[in-house]
Amino acid sequence: MTKLYRLTSEHFQLPLALLPDQTYIYNSASYIPMLRYPNGAWCHYSNCYMHSLYRKGLSRNNKGGTLKTYAGNISHLLRFCSNNAIDISQMTDSLFILFMQTLLNDKKSLSTTHAARSKTSILTIGKNCIDLLAYIGQITGRDEFVGKDGVIKAEKLKAEINIGEGRKRITKYYWYHRSFPEPSPDKKRFPITEANSNAIITAAAGTEDLFLRKRRFVMLKLLAHTGCRRSELVSITTHDVYAALHDPTIGLKLMTAKKRGNSIHHRYLPISIPDLKFLVSYIEFNRIPKIKSLGVEDDGLLFISARTGKGLMPNTITQEISELARLADINERLSPHMYRHRFITQYFIKLIIQHDFNNPDEFRNLLINTESFKREVQQWTGHTNINSLDNYIHLAFSDISNRNEVVEAAIRSEHISSLLQTVRMAQAEIKAGYSSSSIDDLLNTISTYLNELQQSA
Repeated sequence: MTKLYRLTSEHFQLPLALLPDQTYIYNSASYIPMLRYPNGAWCHYSNCYMHSLYRKGLSRNNKGGTLKTYAGNISHLLRFCSNNAIDISQMTDSLFILFMQTLLNDKKSLSTTHAARSKTSILTIGKNCIDLLAYIGQITGRDEFVGKDGVIKAEKLKAEINIGEGRKRITKYYWYHRSFPEPSPDKKRFPITEANSNAIITAAAGTEDLFLRKRRFVMLKLLAHTGCRRSELVSITTHDVYAALHDPTIGLKLMTAKKRGNSIHHRYLPISIPDLKFLVSYIEFNRIPKIKSLGVEDDGLLFISARTGKGLMPNTITQEISELARLADINERLSPHMYRHRFITQYFIKLIIQHDFNNPDEFRNLLINTESFKREVQQWTGHTNINSLDNYIHLAFSDISNRNEVVEAAIRSEHISSLLQTVRMAQAEIKAGYSSSSIDDLLNTISTYLNELQQSA
């Protein structure tokens, strides 16, 4: 389905203020969605709404961020209005109910080639569309357009959210309409299993294209041993890798996603020298030659498209994991976030052993009451709200209680675990019939590191 929006360019600006000398101060307005109806006509109301969200400071990180999500969601309402020859400003309550029913009965949900749209997703679309309609009422001077007794009978409700003990609760407001479905039951996503992780590596080793094969290995390495989110992964630069190799005590710089607004936050994670050399091997043997062969400007991002040389989008990482799972004949649905679940769970297991915690409450109390411990955990996980870590704490205690081998695995150094993954990648690549100087270089690095371990034992 064709998108109804295009993004402003990376260098697009909007005037912020007019100075006494009649010159303007400009503000960055990159990656703001510009919406049109399916027939190509400009949607004035939707674009004014996008501008209002931009002025509120909603994220545009990773080429659109939250604004792009809103644009995608309200596109459903624009299509509905176009298909039914309705002016969006003339929507009624009964028409909005019909719109929600079309989403719930969307034939896409019955398709075997697409994942069914969840009720939670439909609920989010409904809330975003009501917010757009309320904005239209506001700018057209029709306060009665959306409201408890309005033309469209929706109301704004208040929710108090606890963001951590000892800190103030925050108040959030959300829209409610009688046509909204109940959200889907929460699906607990468990960490990726070691068996599936190894199967994915074997599938990646069978990739014929050398550049794609190496890029997939680096992707899997960083997902497994940094616990980064998709958007954080695609934001890593070659400069970040070389900086970490130059001074390993600093660690690898990662952008921390899930932060409100457009300000960029970073954290630093320790990463072993062999792993950094693994990344450098990809950069120098695969990435740089690809950039040169394409004849394009190097934007410095670690993960680039084999076709354009431009940085990858977060969704490409999801597609890559899905494709590797298919090649590995894994029937269950896998996602990049499952690597993050495994990383954080294993990290928490190590903390449980290190601090000799007896139960989740002891862990949680130290997290709440000890600022240095809290900062350490936030640095490793990238979580701002410590309450969101509860599931990982319970998973870690469950693993310790139920599987002794997990405890033994957790005691092993993270660097050794990562080194074993590197060995599996090299073995799988050789088994698949591929060999190169980069593999020899990799094996030399492994040999050197194992000798160092033996001498220090």
